[in-house]
Amino acid sequence: MNKRFRRLFLKYLNNTCSRQEMDEVFDYINSQGLEFTDEMIRHVYDQELLERRQSRKLIFQVAASVVMAGIVVLAGIVMTSNSKGIVAGTTVVNSRTSQTARSEKRFLLLPDGTQVWLNAASILEFPEKFSGGERKVSLTGEAFFDVKHADSVPFIITTGKVSTLVVGTAFNIKAYPDQEKITVSVKRGKVNVRYSDNKVAVLERGQQVSIETTTTRAKQKAIKDEETAAWQKGYLLFDDETVGDILAYLEKVYDVSVQFQDSEQKNLHISTSFKREEGIEKALLVICRLTDTEMKIENGIYILKNKPEKL
Repeated sequence: MNKRFRRLFLKYLNNTCSRQEMDEVFDYINSQGLEFTDEMIRHVYDQELLERRQSRKLIFQVAASVVMAGIVVLAGIVMTSNSKGIVAGTTVVNSRTSQTARSEKRFLLLPDGTQVWLNAASILEFPEKFSGGERKVSLTGEAFFDVKHADSVPFIITTGKVSTLVVGTAFNIKAYPDQEKITVSVKRGKVNVRYSDNKVAVLERGQQVSIETTTTRAKQKAIKDEETAAWQKGYLLFDDETVGDILAYLEKVYDVSVQFQDSEQKNLHISTSFKREEGIEKALLVICRLTDTEMKIENGIYILKNKPEKL
């Protein structure tokens, strides 16, 4: 294993990574693929245990607890998390909350081995230990899940009134509360999507469904593999989305403030795409061309307004 990556990954676990080092960790894992992540984590922990044993700093009881419950320890990959107790009858279930700031992304390993990539300005709530015949988490924002297979224990993600049920699959959910659509895209396996108690769609690889939160109308379509969670690889894709929703998404990704002065144009549906590395100004200039507006910056705020009428 790359020695530099091993060092950076340990810094990541200890919450001592700089933003640049964190991006390097994500880029390296992305370049190796999702299956690499399990092997990498096991290797890092095995090496740490070995080194501690050799230096006689790890007593037998601690080593045994890490080996037997390592996957629970790995849930600590949350960089900023809060714990709380949820009372269910007479049983107290401890839960965790992981939250990303604007322009931040994070990798999580849940207690069952499920891998989660949390996008900017997102929140994931999950128990410290899954029990009761199901694995249930709550998402606000956007995340890519690679769910650990378990035939008899379904994995359920709730996002407002939309619930997504899977057994073992890889898929992306985009569900920001300030945007008009919740979108589920499947990369592998099968996903059952419901709105309240009503079945919306059963998706398989290369399929996507978008649900309008105001009307509950659902639109299903086929997509390419690379379109699923394209944000992980630095691409921002928008298909038939309102200008208002696109701007709200860009605010989260780039941690900026954007104002669009024409309220009617904010409801205009457009399709476009950007590379994240190209920056916010280039993205906004593309939107200006599509909406026949112009951009200016005042006090650090990006303002898109109608062009003055020609005399």
